[in-house]
Amino acid sequence: MSPRVRWTAQVIALVFLLTYLIWYPQVYKIVGESMTPSLQDGEKAMVIHQNYSISRFDIVILNNKAKLLIKRVVGLPGEEVEYINGRLCINSQRVSETFLYGFRRTPIEAYRFRLAADEYFVLGDNRPDSMDSRAFGPVKRKCIEGKMVFRIW
Repeated sequence: MSPRVRWTAQVIALVFLLTYLIWYPQVYKIVGESMTPSLQDGEKAMVIHQNYSISRFDIVILNNKAKLLIKRVVGLPGEEVEYINGRLCINSQRVSETFLYGFRRTPIEAYRFRLAADEYFVLGDNRPDSMDSRAFGPVKRKCIEGKMVFRIW
């Protein structure tokens, strides 16, 4: 093997190693239907645990009383979140949730939360079949263990 090829292989290996060490990716198996239609039971999600920011509609892994859950972030710190008759409003403005693809919404519900500086509001995409912030309230940042970066079929 020529020195140039060996050097190139070492650089590529170093880049992969650094990427792994920075993001510390881990694969989780999806169990249940709470994220349908976006994630299906049995699929796998690649999740990073370090050096990530959280934005609206990111999918995160959170620790809820020693149980890991996968949910979508809809409310960010400092926002007022309203969920009324299956419609999401942030700071009194309706938010379009195109990822639901017309999936069933839960009617006749009304929730309103003012999020603190370290809190997030999370929902499952399958609203009728999801245990989420509507049931257990806002999630503290320290309870979010990672952010999904892509799905593995």
